[in-house]
Amino acid sequence: MYKLFIRHLVIGLFILFLISCGVSKTTETAPPKAPASPKPGQCKACHEDKEVIPQNHVDTDDMTADDCDSCHEGTTSLINKIPLSHMHQLEGISCRGCHEDPASAEAADSTVCKNCHNDTKALYNATSGEELNPHYSPHEGGIPDCNKCHHQHKKSENYCTQCHVK
Repeated sequence: MYKLFIRHLVIGLFILFLISCGVSKTTETAPPKAPASPKPGQCKACHEDKEVIPQNHVDTDDMTADDCDSCHEGTTSLINKIPLSHMHQLEGISCRGCHEDPASAEAADSTVCKNCHNDTKALYNATSGEELNPHYSPHEGGIPDCNKCHHQHKKSENYCTQCHVK
């Protein structure tokens, strides 16, 4: 009886350790809760109960990525400030444009990303001024797996900084 208690205690502590270390699935776990086909700038279609744009912001319902870029360029760029799914939506690219089954929570394979983002030199050059260029991996011999940094339904991150502290 005592050995069974100790075994369960050890297993429970191990599970708590894994949870506290942030061990989780690398794929996104829940599909977005969005209407079937909102217009690109209809933020309230998905964010009905949450204020995601400042109150004095112009109406975005009929906006596209180009419209947003007319104000948000340079230091106020929306890149890395909103999830990629939002940027794609503003470009008129639906979930089905990248995901065979949008209802699945699986991240698209990087080869899908490279169907549109196929100029590897441009990707590298776009971030070449950064101390750690996220578009070059000496470990992977070039452009790394896009999903390590770019997330569709949460803010992107620089995966390399998990080990390489600036």
